[in-house]
Amino acid sequence: MIKEIKFLLMKFTTILFAILVLISNTLLFAQQSDNGDGTYTNPLIFADFPDPDVIRIDTTYYMVTTTMFVFPGVTILKSYDLVNWEYCSNAVERMDYSPCYNLDGCNRYSHGQWATSMRYYNGKCYLIFITLDEGGFVCEATNPEGPWELKALPRGFYDPGLFFDDDDRIYVAHGYSDIYITELNSDFVAIDNDVHVFTGDIRPGLEGSHVYKINGYYYLYATYGGGDGFQVALRSETIYGPYEQKIVIQDNGNLGTGLHQGALIQTQKGDWWTIIFQDGGAFGRFPTLQPVTWEDDWPMVGVDGKGVDTYPKPDVGRKYPISILPTSDEFESDELGMQWGWNHNPDSIKWSLTAKPGYLRLKTVKPVTSLPEAQNTLTQRIFAYYSNTVASTGAVRMNTDNMKDGDIAGIAVFQDPYAYLGVKQVNGAKYLVMVNNGNAIDSIATDSTEFYLRAHADYKTSKATFAYSYDNQSYSLLGNDLAMRFNLSVFTGNKFCIFNYATVDTGGFVDFDWFRTDSCSKSAAMYHLRVNDGIVMNTNEVTVNAGDKVTLIPEADADGTWIWSGCGVSSNADSVVVHPVNSCVVYGTFTNACGAKSNLRYQINVNPSSIEERNNDNPDIVIIPNPVRSELRVLWEPAFNKLAIYSLDGKQIANYSYKNPLSSVSFSLSLDSGIYLLVLANNKTSATTKLSYW
Repeated sequence: MIKEIKFLLMKFTTILFAILVLISNTLLFAQQSDNGDGTYTNPLIFADFPDPDVIRIDTTYYMVTTTMFVFPGVTILKSYDLVNWEYCSNAVERMDYSPCYNLDGCNRYSHGQWATSMRYYNGKCYLIFITLDEGGFVCEATNPEGPWELKALPRGFYDPGLFFDDDDRIYVAHGYSDIYITELNSDFVAIDNDVHVFTGDIRPGLEGSHVYKINGYYYLYATYGGGDGFQVALRSETIYGPYEQKIVIQDNGNLGTGLHQGALIQTQKGDWWTIIFQDGGAFGRFPTLQPVTWEDDWPMVGVDGKGVDTYPKPDVGRKYPISILPTSDEFESDELGMQWGWNHNPDSIKWSLTAKPGYLRLKTVKPVTSLPEAQNTLTQRIFAYYSNTVASTGAVRMNTDNMKDGDIAGIAVFQDPYAYLGVKQVNGAKYLVMVNNGNAIDSIATDSTEFYLRAHADYKTSKATFAYSYDNQSYSLLGNDLAMRFNLSVFTGNKFCIFNYATVDTGGFVDFDWFRTDSCSKSAAMYHLRVNDGIVMNTNEVTVNAGDKVTLIPEADADGTWIWSGCGVSSNADSVVVHPVNSCVVYGTFTNACGAKSNLRYQINVNPSSIEERNNDNPDIVIIPNPVRSELRVLWEPAFNKLAIYSLDGKQIANYSYKNPLSSVSFSLSLDSGIYLLVLANNKTSATTKLSYW
């Protein structure tokens, strides 16, 4: 009983510490748009929540976005002020309408659920969406919190915009370039032919139509999509047209991409806003909140034709606290947090949060050849930071005692291309492996079964790196950079993934203790060095000849500063050069943008046979002969700019001056065998040693 109490106290302390760290880091580097001073900054959510539709029920706002092939999916968020959002429900737990959703010989990457329309009418909430392969679907619930009922429709409607008119008739707007209106019955089945109402005439690609009736006009709030997309409104006095068109915003916002596709919302105070999205590169497509001003019955977006970056929050009648969408998970609950979604349908008997309480257990499902084929890969969106000096980090602690040969488990950044750092078991032995887009980049043998693995995704550079640790204190990079992309072959933003898959046989499992995101974790580093003009080596220890040029070129996974010391070096440069005269150690301290420090240690060993000290009077001077080239190399750690050679009777034989002070120099000689005096000098001091030459 005492042991159990101690265990619970330790767990509680760990969780409390993680919460305090999260709160502290949130204050330093925001991942939410609320600035705490009555303003907000776009993007509204700095993560992949595209194709938003938003409604208000009384004083609560609900938003649905596209999740495609991730389940549970068709995720609904809720807010009380349009700025601070929290998870509400998942309308679709899984899709059982094709074996492709089970990764059974095919997949639904870039397909699945698209561009959902959300409406509340007569005490019931409705969602309607299309899948490119299985057609249309409708979800119904009396409460947006769920439960939701999913039904297949006889046909689908591309980018549907569901609308309930004042006379209880139901319509849907849909189409790409050519926009149609179709009347539906109460089962959302078409009761008449599609009516063509408009053809996009600014450029091809008019889509994403949402329907509103405001002040006697029917509005189709639609977009000409793409990276430079823009928003238009079509209006008519009748549902079937004719419609006139006006651009309501055409602006590349603070991310440099077009503001487009989304919803109009009226607050309970009567003000109008719109939530539309921007393409955000590798992390996906981000919703943005913009004010709306009605001008001649047109909903004009932004201010003076431009999207707002930082702006006063909507007036909803009261203030609400800042809320942050969760990312980290200690796996203490018997249900997954709503930030998680499986890559395609999961096999529900192959994962558990109760088999080992406090851990997520992932069992292998079936042998596959690569991560994109692997079922039960758990994913979540990567959130960027509003400070572009901070990268996004996901880390796991995992136990691999029960892996089988051929199993691979770890952490990934997933899109097309993808990369991961994992543990692979081969003939009973374990290896840390880094794979980049299917190619094995690096591997090291390990005797451990407990690992800390970390993925570091930088929104600013679109690069991701991977690192491992055995103590969660000192991390080492492995492999190379993943060049993250937003590829339409997947069509969602890059995601952090936790996985365990078999390549030979099933039966193995891995236990994950936690997944954590942390803006202020210690940076990982990869040791690189080069000797003279040789190749760059990935090591922190090297043996060289005295006087060799050793260039230390470490690679950190974040922006920051270096401080170097040891081996006669004192520098804050990104890389340093050392000319060792004896074996020594160089210490480097890297401080990242949020002040977390990481320490490196380079061990430089000098081959004793390369050192020939010709001096009993001054051991600080090292002389290295090269009889093959009739050269001498002289090293003296206090830099010198003058060098002279004298005979024992005081006659000067050679004299050298150097514009810049040197700590080492090579020069040719033509001397008779004998003993000479070597003098080194700088502006402050000089030194003399005997030189034996033959």
